[in-house]
Amino acid sequence: MKLSKRLKALANCVPHQAKVIDIGCDHGLLGIYLVKNKLVSNMIISDISEAALNQAKRNITKYNLINKIKVQQGDGLAVIDYDCNIDTIIIAGLGGQTIIDILTKNQSFLLPIKNIILQPQNNVYCVRQKITKLGYFISYEELIKENEHIYTLIVFNKGKQRYSYYKLYFGPYLLQHQSQLFNELYQHKLDKIKKICKQIPPRYLFKKLWLLRKIIMIKRTLSSHK
Repeated sequence: MKLSKRLKALANCVPHQAKVIDIGCDHGLLGIYLVKNKLVSNMIISDISEAALNQAKRNITKYNLINKIKVQQGDGLAVIDYDCNIDTIIIAGLGGQTIIDILTKNQSFLLPIKNIILQPQNNVYCVRQKITKLGYFISYEELIKENEHIYTLIVFNKGKQRYSYYKLYFGPYLLQHQSQLFNELYQHKLDKIKKICKQIPPRYLFKKLWLLRKIIMIKRTLSSHK
């Protein structure tokens, strides 16, 4: 089976023979790919949507993996049993704040988790900030462009490391390996912030100054890597 570019990038980041749960699995194709290619030793897929899970079950049946993938409906980490033996969490395709809520709501479930692989739709800075505060460091990042949208993939591993606002905003790994997609993504962000800044009334001076500082920061970063 062939995965989309976005899902294939996620699959490439899963440690060999990891014990994985894909939260918000949608159609379940990522989990199916990982099991079909014998890349994981245990696979759970979950979603809060019954319709999504029904589609995932049909796909699992199609690939004859009904006894190799556990399917659970529920909200976030609440679907994890303490005896599930899971060490890796994947969450992709959800908003950044939703991902943060999932991972911070029941933090006791994170005790056995060594790897967290995320692909937030937005609020990437906040995701980096919150997850690193939970006791994880950023080991890898990647930008993937698909259907004219640039996705940010972040791999967190258990361990502590402190990051500056600058590194959390741009991504420490992305800064070291700045690509054309990086420039494209942050040029788009720059244009958007400039537009917002022009629309702010004069009475909101401090908000405007904060945005102007961000504009300068992005401009300097982009110009320093040309």
